[in-house]
Amino acid sequence: MGDRFNSFYQEDQHSFVHAMMGVLDQSLARTRRLPLPSSFYAKQDQNFQVDIKKCQSTARDLLEARRARPNDKKDLLNAMINAKDPKTGEKLSDESIINNMVTFLVAGMSFFSLPIECRGGLVLTSIATQATKQLQACSLSSSTRSSKTRRRTRSSKRKSTPSSARRP
Repeated sequence: MGDRFNSFYQEDQHSFVHAMMGVLDQSLARTRRLPLPSSFYAKQDQNFQVDIKKCQSTARDLLEARRARPNDKKDLLNAMINAKDPKTGEKLSDESIINNMVTFLVAGMSFFSLPIECRGGLVLTSIATQATKQLQACSLSSSTRSSKTRRRTRSSKRKSTPSSARRP
């Protein structure tokens, strides 16, 4: 798309990265919300909407810039701009292109560690790493339950098997 959002080439994070991290953080926080009146979360909800609008406006700016200065790059943005449905001949709407751009940018960036400012320091985090840790935790807890179940099953089999039939 022609723009770099990473922090390797600039001191501060690009505003898209900052907004994207806000959206992802709030998305996760929303899954853990207590069942309180929505007014309790008004500030978080407002920030969430501001961050979403920033992501969409950045994608809109990129789309408009590409349309103003078309090129022959074989990239995803040109594919979305130029593609036509083979049956209807219909092109993607700007809204659809913008939403897809945000989705692709978030998906692409979320697999890489991003420096996040955290109380004056930098913390490297990765959504993929966090998801892996959560999966491992679930796997460990289920394997712990499974091993307890296996032990109980073996123990009950021993009790139900006559002592003459047991192997030494």
